[in-house]
Amino acid sequence: MALFAYVDGWYNTRRIQKRLGWLSPDEYEEKYYADRATTEPVAVEPPTPILTG
Repeated sequence: MALFAYVDGWYNTRRIQKRLGWLSPDEYEEKYYADRATTEPVAVEPPTPILTG
């Protein structure tokens, strides 16, 4: 229980973080995945092999 209390105290999911744009870690992660879900996927064409001979 002491280890859990230490980890929970260190990684506080409710505390806002300057490096995360003043969001809590949970809010930042939620925003990150929401932003990725709304972007259009980019179709990448495989390179065409050059035939020599």
